[in-house]
Amino acid sequence: MVSNTIGLGRACAIGIYASFGALFLCYQMWHLIDDGETHVSPAKAVAGLLGPVLGTVWLFRVFPGFVLELNAYLRRHNLSTAKLESGWFIAFAIFTVVSFAPTFPGFGFILPYRP
Repeated sequence: MVSNTIGLGRACAIGIYASFGALFLCYQMWHLIDDGETHVSPAKAVAGLLGPVLGTVWLFRVFPGFVLELNAYLRRHNLSTAKLESGWFIAFAIFTVVSFAPTFPGFGFILPYRP
């Protein structure tokens, strides 16, 4: 029983650490293109992710939406570089939502708990 508690504590610590890392990454991404013409500020991008329910919707606005805003930023400033594709950003948002699904009531069919 004690070993499970220690494992759960470590898992929670890693989850919290990873969450702060993702929030920091999100802030830095939006800060990179913040020229006053983007629709989302860095602080707004992070604050929207902190909501318990709407944060999942906002996740799709912040990460895949960053691709559209970055490509628009590159056009506005006449920077000649390859355009960013949104595939991995959409996958990140989907996998993030799916990873939390087993913690919500009614979604146990995805990854059923078996002790």
